[in-house]
Amino acid sequence: MAKLLTDSSVKVRATIHQILEVDLREETFTAEVDVFMRWVDPRLANWRTRVWLHRSNPPRLATSCAERGACVCGWGQQGSCSKLPFVEGCFEERGGRHYISVGREEPWELETFSYKEEPAFEHFDQLEAMSSTLVLSKLVEEATLLARHLRLSNGRTGEVVLFRKLLAKFKENMELLRFPFDRQLLQFSLTAAVPSNALTLEAEEEPKSSCKIKHLPEYEVDQGRIDDVGIAEARLTGNPTGQKKYWQVRFAIPVERNPGKYMVNIGLMLWILVVASFSNFTVRVDAPADRMAIIVTFILTSMAMKYLINDQLPGKSYQTWLDLYLLASYVFLSLPALWVIGLWVWFGDLTKLDDVDLQGVEGAEWWLARILFVVWTLFHLFIFTLPCFSYRCVREDWEQVLEHQQEHDPWQLRWPCPRPCSCYKDLESSDSEGDSR
Repeated sequence: MAKLLTDSSVKVRATIHQILEVDLREETFTAEVDVFMRWVDPRLANWRTRVWLHRSNPPRLATSCAERGACVCGWGQQGSCSKLPFVEGCFEERGGRHYISVGREEPWELETFSYKEEPAFEHFDQLEAMSSTLVLSKLVEEATLLARHLRLSNGRTGEVVLFRKLLAKFKENMELLRFPFDRQLLQFSLTAAVPSNALTLEAEEEPKSSCKIKHLPEYEVDQGRIDDVGIAEARLTGNPTGQKKYWQVRFAIPVERNPGKYMVNIGLMLWILVVASFSNFTVRVDAPADRMAIIVTFILTSMAMKYLINDQLPGKSYQTWLDLYLLASYVFLSLPALWVIGLWVWFGDLTKLDDVDLQGVEGAEWWLARILFVVWTLFHLFIFTLPCFSYRCVREDWEQVLEHQQEHDPWQLRWPCPRPCSCYKDLESSDSEGDSR
């Protein structure tokens, strides 16, 4: 690998343009990321750049191949010169505008231009060295490079910008305790592959511009929290002796799940299923076998729904809120069966009840069915009217989400802080591994 300049500093910015997929079962997400790396190469300071202009209204300092007496635009090798005017001087990008300075003249703003000539970066080993300087972490598979471009952004100082558009699939430890009212921090990081004494990473700009996503099919991006959890820096120790350290810049997309799909497809369906199971009270008490057949049928139906839901969720060591809700439905489905068992224990053979006991039991069942229906319905009315107010009262704080997700983070970094910050952590790697990096 080509060597970097000693004591170089690289400013890093990553823009997440879109998230193509969030796989809840595999706990992965696929994102299209633009990575910008900006650094200063003293060898390119005061570099004179040719900028070709349009034929209409060229500046007074412009020249052409004809005036030079030789074709320098490159088209002459193909048989005909472009004959376009050009300006040769120090090119500079400032605040989204382009300027060029010729000699001691004041910088002239280039509103439009046809082409800008770049230095021969291959002679400086820039592309080869800087492309392998940063590596993406938490990758499930190798990222796909969609586009790459290297340009000189400031000819006076020798500032260079490397742009890389990547399509990458990242692994994330998703916190699903309050599913489907959960929040997720979709995180990835850029880690320096060389020690910090040779390369320092810095966040180029405010993290609020790092995410262009507002809505996802099942999630909503919390735009108000991007400033707080978007970017942080961490300095990592590469071996137990602490002699080598590596910089890391991390990014996160705070998303909240929209539970509407689950409330309709699971909540409403289970409400109908449990209410329909109360039809067992229409069967006479002295026919317990028919009652139990109806109850078991509804329980098996709800169990099939639970297995279907579990196939879409990753294996966790805890019960999610959706799991507890399904268990509550089992309880309501099982209460009529427990009622029948209690009657059998109290009266014995239910097929031999006299008319007085039968009327008393049927009256008690009428009240039991009403109570179960009212409790089950009020519980669902509370859930279904919750969107009229806010889901935030049932969601975890972002600090808790971060803490739970980092419990299984191999880097074990205390990140992100309320504002971009630096923190340190030793990596459990050998000296040989640190030297190989």
